[in-house]
Amino acid sequence: LAVQHFQRAVQIDPTNADAFNNLGTMFARGGQLEKAVEYFREALRLDPNNREFKRNYQQAEQLLKQPR
Repeated sequence: LAVQHFQRAVQIDPTNADAFNNLGTMFARGGQLEKAVEYFREALRLDPNNREFKRNYQQAEQLLKQPR
């Protein structure tokens, strides 16, 4: 339900970096790291100086590189 809420938020406002970051967080928690990285990347593109977005993106990228 929360994922749908944030997906709707980015449809309404595709410049909503917080909503993209929140989507990334939800997908990361659900183990869907590839999708999480995409959302974190978009959040960071929209707000490149945001430390939280940068940290989330980097952590998800590192987790993707680890052997499963």
